[in-house]
Amino acid sequence: SSIAALMHDDHFGIIAEDLTIIDKHLKLHNPSNLIKLSSEVSDIMNNKLKKYSEYEDIRGRNFYEIYPKKHNDEPSLNRCYFLNWSEKNKNISISKMENLDVFKNLLTFSYGTLDEMNLCVDFSYKMHMINKIMKNSEFYFVTRPKNIDDIDNSVSRLKEHIINF
Repeated sequence: SSIAALMHDDHFGIIAEDLTIIDKHLKLHNPSNLIKLSSEVSDIMNNKLKKYSEYEDIRGRNFYEIYPKKHNDEPSLNRCYFLNWSEKNKNISISKMENLDVFKNLLTFSYGTLDEMNLCVDFSYKMHMINKIMKNSEFYFVTRPKNIDDIDNSVSRLKEHIINF
């Protein structure tokens, strides 16, 4: 959330964060314009995002409103970044994911699969969609230290990776 918010602040626009809906044409849909941020990240951003409510989750984060860039068409999924926290690494690293890691993450984090009428579909269709996503997209691990001290470096490295794609 912190990296996404800071990238949004620099006009990189957030397509989706935490929850993403991917349709059968691999088009992305962002169901919410809310993002959870700690007070430390909010302070770094100088309160540029509007606080949605005073509610704090159990990790002490508040909800803030983001406004994704407007697209003429819904963007397609061509690249996806999964965050890894590291106690050992002091610097951010970005590495291409192996197929097995991609599959495990997509399967683990795909909460449900619906058809156009919002009816649950069977497991074989879910596997078909995961396979289609894997064939048409690139996946990366963004491994970063847990401390907030060097978040600017994390954001800069990710921007560089995206721009040089």
